[in-house]
Amino acid sequence: MVNLTSLRIAFVTFTSANDFHALILKLLRLKELSLLWISSPKRKLPIEVPNPCSGPALERIRVDSGSKNFGLLPYLLHAGLRTVYIDALQYLELISPAVDGLKALCEILQIARSLRHLNLAVLQSTLCRWTSPAPLPLMGLESFVIELGYQFDSERSDLFLMRWLAASFDAISKPSSLQSLDLKVILFRNHGLQEDDDQMWLPCTRLDDALHCAELAQLRQLTIRILWSHLSEDAIVSARDFMISRFPLALKRGILVVTEEKDQLG
Repeated sequence: MVNLTSLRIAFVTFTSANDFHALILKLLRLKELSLLWISSPKRKLPIEVPNPCSGPALERIRVDSGSKNFGLLPYLLHAGLRTVYIDALQYLELISPAVDGLKALCEILQIARSLRHLNLAVLQSTLCRWTSPAPLPLMGLESFVIELGYQFDSERSDLFLMRWLAASFDAISKPSSLQSLDLKVILFRNHGLQEDDDQMWLPCTRLDDALHCAELAQLRQLTIRILWSHLSEDAIVSARDFMISRFPLALKRGILVVTEEKDQLG
């Protein structure tokens, strides 16, 4: 087991977060870690880190259903554990993170100097519960993938996410290494993109404007992936036309790619 380079842990309850970290610290060759619904009844115990601390240098981390993962992300920022979870990190994927996870993500993006690839999914409902969300520090990334559920709920959390995304790019004040932005737009049953949806038009336009700046000169591709299920062909074509029309600056720059495919989960 000590020779493992990749590990997936799913549906496991640890006595405490310390037990989880003790396991990881034993796997000196571990490079990839995937977590799904791990939990602990003792979430608030202080972290105990051996001194000196020896462990793996993780390069890829995937955390699914973060609200169930005993507030894991803030623990990764512990000064004694950063050599394990942060210093060599190149790829981070978060699915359904909790609010404390999103806050920790902002700090991770500031201190993880080797982090180049970020993938975020199922976060817009959580984002709505974060009072005055901070913009994501995106300068060091090379690729960024984010998921949007169009008209997912009556609160229009999709608009909240789009505004946050635009604000994050607006906040970039130094040259960014970002080369690709991939926006996955999920269309649910009977919810094709609507031409008269003025509420969505505004944040799309703001994002288009934010991407058209000198700090993002290295951006080579904005991909909008329309994922659909149970929609007519006309609705799919309309959705594609909607997105093309909302990003005129990216289209003129030659970096806009709009695709559509059936959502395999739909």
